Amino acid sequence: MSAAVSWRRDLSCWAALPLRVIVGGGFQIHGSLKLGRGVEVFAAALAGLDLPWPELLAWITVVVEVLAGAAVLLGAFVTLMSVPMTVVLLVAMIKVHWQFGFSSIKFLAVTADGPQFGKPGIECDLLYLACIAALLLLPSDPASVDGWRAKRRSSAGLGDGRDRRGALPLGPAIAQVRDVRREEHGPVPFEEQPRLARERRHAQ
Repeated sequence: MSAAVSWRRDLSCWAALPLRVIVGGGFQIHGSLKLGRGVEVFAAALAGLDLPWPELLAWITVVVEVLAGAAVLLGAFVTLMSVPMTVVLLVAMIKVHWQFGFSSIKFLAVTADGPQFGKPGIECDLLYLACIAALLLLPSDPASVDGWRAKRRSSAGLGDGRDRRGALPLGPAIAQVRDVRREEHGPVPFEEQPRLARERRHAQ
């Protein structure tokens, strides 16, 4: 096994970390900005879009962005939090950004006040949705609350090491395959023993 492949395998368990940081952090920033400007300002914007119960929807959106954003940032209950986050993104995409096309960056001109950009399309909404989908498919990273809960349940004998989405860690599976091969084909050749030892340490 090459050093590059081994390095990538060792870091693969952290794949969800940058995704939940950008998704959770991004939602929290948007929610905080709405709170800073005043939820009533956002409610007025929703009323201008002819959405029903704009005040209620404004508060629901802000709560989802702040609380669900914080949960995803911590890696806690990501599967559950993905539902309201997806709904917020779909409403924003359909009711606000769809009419402005795909691109979120539309360069118009440079004026005395600096670069001028047009209204954003659905690009950022789709990127957020793609990140949420990836979080649902990936196993929890070691720094997440979900990952800690799964490890604790496994240590207590209450689970089999599965995280919140049912993905099994690859390390134990690899070690098990190696052990089966040794049982079927006899002792592991001397030149393969260091690699087997590294795989067992990684599995632990």
